[in-house]
Amino acid sequence: MKLGVEEWIRKGEFFLYIDTHDEMELPREDPDYSAWQELRRFNAALKAEIERAWHEAGLPTLYDTRFLCPVNPSEKTAIIGENSGYEAETLAALLNEEGYRPLLTSDADVLLRQARKTHPDLIVLNSFVGEVPGHIIADTLRRSAETSSIPIVLVMSPFDVQERASSASAVITRPVTIESLRKALAVTRR
Repeated sequence: MKLGVEEWIRKGEFFLYIDTHDEMELPREDPDYSAWQELRRFNAALKAEIERAWHEAGLPTLYDTRFLCPVNPSEKTAIIGENSGYEAETLAALLNEEGYRPLLTSDADVLLRQARKTHPDLIVLNSFVGEVPGHIIADTLRRSAETSSIPIVLVMSPFDVQERASSASAVITRPVTIESLRKALAVTRR
């Protein structure tokens, strides 16, 4: 884990966050898979606890970025598949500002069912949604006739973009800014 201080969302706005560095993909059949998932759950809980304490102490965290975005009611929907509560809420606030009604989930199966049922205008996937890598979900969505035309934006580490972004309509590398989101949305609307 590492402490990060980065510019998020808007130029000149800096926030504290924890990066767990645990987004490595491990196949289910690997003997260490269960232990790896348990470590990821532990890291997520510790990250949330630290960031909550910072927020309660009045320090700016990713959680606070939600309040920088105005609320815009919309008919367009976007499903956000994300593990981190704060990052999901920030993406939701950003997408709302851009005219989308966000639906959040941290479960890959729920995301796939929602996509088939509601046929959203956009799907935004983190590196992992639950235990499933975002690029695997994107591939699954592209192979299905029901969901193949839905624009998909992947939010990834800059190191993973080349090898894992083939099914995405657009890719945003971390840290996400309003400008990078707008560029990705422009690509999805073509």
